[in-house]
Amino acid sequence: MLTRPQQSKYRPLVQRAWRAHCTKTGCNPAADGAYETWYRQCLLEACGIYTTKQASPTKDFDALMAHFGQIAGDQYWITRTAQGDEIRLRHLIALEQSNGQITDAYIAGIIRNMGLHQSMDDMPAAHLWKIYNALVRHNRRHAGSEVERQHETAAVTNHAPF
Repeated sequence: MLTRPQQSKYRPLVQRAWRAHCTKTGCNPAADGAYETWYRQCLLEACGIYTTKQASPTKDFDALMAHFGQIAGDQYWITRTAQGDEIRLRHLIALEQSNGQITDAYIAGIIRNMGLHQSMDDMPAAHLWKIYNALVRHNRRHAGSEVERQHETAAVTNHAPF
């Protein structure tokens, strides 16, 4: 099921797509069952579902918006959904950077060591995924060493000499 914020973007786009479909094909928008038949067919084509109650908000939203965006000729949603994976991965990279002690220079070093010679804004999702995984491993490694240091410190301070 799509979330409320997703529904607020999805429903108006579907209505624009329906109007564009009717204009393009010459069908009567007020005809009995025409909208329902068209809408269910679009859901099946886009995601293989019959109702948005079956839609996954993480997996199906982009596919639905891309499908209806193409019908409506909405350039924003066509572009946005084409870059959806990259946008999400850049966000996750920023979260990992803020969670740990990772600098921009460290990320630049990862990019250089991976042999990627482009800016993160221009990278495909596959490259961003590799960078994200490297940052996650870095943060886990450092979190693990901090926990070990805390245990060592606790063991030393809790040791009572007899």
